[in-house]
Amino acid sequence: METKPHLGDQEFAGALKNNSPAPNTFKYKLSLNGAPIGWIGRGGSFGGMWAEVVPNESDAVTLEWYTYYGVDYLRIPGYGYMTWSGGRAGHPVAFNTWSYANGWKEEGGHLVAVDSGAPVGQYNSDVAWLYANADYKALEFTRVPA
Repeated sequence: METKPHLGDQEFAGALKNNSPAPNTFKYKLSLNGAPIGWIGRGGSFGGMWAEVVPNESDAVTLEWYTYYGVDYLRIPGYGYMTWSGGRAGHPVAFNTWSYANGWKEEGGHLVAVDSGAPVGQYNSDVAWLYANADYKALEFTRVPA
């Protein structure tokens, strides 16, 4: 009885099966009430894990969608997954390990946390940090290919 597949010189047959909304990498351009305010980036403590508005595209994070058991996740390739913290004031958005990943969806030009239904926004325009909080100003998200 054979216990290993046969060696071969051909590529795998069949199409790549990924039902993620966008299999390619992209950056998010952010607007408030139609006025551009910047891009989604990261900064702050804990190795720059917190999501924030950055003014320049060159400072924006590159993201990709990842689908797992029918839930769509956002991740920075080689770094971590987008999440939000229910244990911190305002529910800030961060990038962390798979253990903390939250599902996300694009809905009506907004980015929304699947589990809470809260759109990503800002507490006020003087604070760069992003929050998954329905009581804050929801931002518009536009994908730009990376």
